[in-house]
Amino acid sequence: MINDIINNINFFMKKCIKKFKNKINKLQFGKPSVRILDSIYINYYNVKTYIRKISNIVVKNNSILKITVFDLSILNKVKKAIIESNLDLSPYIIGNSICINFPVLTTEKKNKIIKIIKFESESAKINIRNIRRDGNEKIKKLLKKKIINIDEEYKLINKIQIITNKNIQKVNLLLHNKINIIK
Repeated sequence: MINDIINNINFFMKKCIKKFKNKINKLQFGKPSVRILDSIYINYYNVKTYIRKISNIVVKNNSILKITVFDLSILNKVKKAIIESNLDLSPYIIGNSICINFPVLTTEKKNKIIKIIKFESESAKINIRNIRRDGNEKIKKLLKKKIINIDEEYKLINKIQIITNKNIQKVNLLLHNKINIIK
């Protein structure tokens, strides 16, 4: 039972960090990345299919992302899905490919992106602390039911705090690394 509580805390905190990573990796900041399109999909023959599965995506000239779909009949569907993805991308069709231009970032745009990243990091930290709180409450219930004694409660709460601190440090590290890339 106690191991389940600790394992759940680890699992959900790692999930928070993964969600934070995914959110900040989707942000567009001047350098094209094939990963920015990872979450975009279309309805391809009545099946939800991710763009990366039905196309070849490459970075061209350090400022253009080129998407070559395998089936030309879905070219406009892919373009529409990219536009509707809320990633603030402007795709255009050239021949049999879709291109997305990534202009150089202005200072204003950099500051906006940094603000978004900081907000997302704070959200991740809040979620991690909420997981800690829930774990601590479960431990206190075990103490109330006399399943554990006060010394075990103290050790478990400290263990949960150590796990929390490590995960918050991971979020901070991701935050600082991403900000350094942008600047």
